[in-house]
Amino acid sequence: MSTWGLFKTLSSKSRLVVIDVLETGPHRYSEIMRISGLNTTDLSRQLTRLIKDSIIEKDSSDLYQLTQFGRLVMTAIPMGSFLIEYQGYFNTHDLSIIPSNLIEDISSLRKGNMVSSVYESINLQRNVIPTIQERFWMLTDDLSSSWTSSIQSLLEHDVEIQAIVTPDLAEKIKQEATPIIKEKMHVRTMDSVPLVLGYSDKHSLICFPNLDGDPDRNHYLFGYDAVFRHWVFHCFRYFWEQATPFHL
Repeated sequence: MSTWGLFKTLSSKSRLVVIDVLETGPHRYSEIMRISGLNTTDLSRQLTRLIKDSIIEKDSSDLYQLTQFGRLVMTAIPMGSFLIEYQGYFNTHDLSIIPSNLIEDISSLRKGNMVSSVYESINLQRNVIPTIQERFWMLTDDLSSSWTSSIQSLLEHDVEIQAIVTPDLAEKIKQEATPIIKEKMHVRTMDSVPLVLGYSDKHSLICFPNLDGDPDRNHYLFGYDAVFRHWVFHCFRYFWEQATPFHL
């Protein structure tokens, strides 16, 4: 089967419903019809097509189930669904700065939510920062006016702070830093910050750049889910390895 043929097979909502039913385990024809809600004619047509394309099989006990190939195909569906859901966003943002291994795993970000409200953004930051217990890493080219009190409070509770910032922002941090910030905060610099992200043991967020290359702070993905945070973790580590150490 060609790539186009596979996409065509998966473009049918009815076939995706059948696959979704069989992902839970083998089922008989009557069970699939009851769970899926498809009529006999439609279900028979979809089962025939899926068997022909080796996505499902029927065993000697008349049970329909996913083939090994079908299970592999299922792993790709979340990425497709995620990209379709945020098609407009990805058409207007530049992800070329993201390493290929993370692009291949971009569907992990589906566990996050898009935030585009300034009010919601302010409330999120106000509510989640005090809950951080272990680490807070950030990649940014800007800090709020109250950054010293927020960072100092976290450091006083033994939270690990790492920051990747522009050289100018690093100098500002150095000038305004309290003794505990100078002692415990780890800073590295990049000539330009390609995106904005924050990673912690409780939550993560990421702002991709628009097509002009500027981080889009008006639209960012935010999530508490471990899968989402794991992706942001590796994205931060990728840029941390490229950044230059800066001594406060």
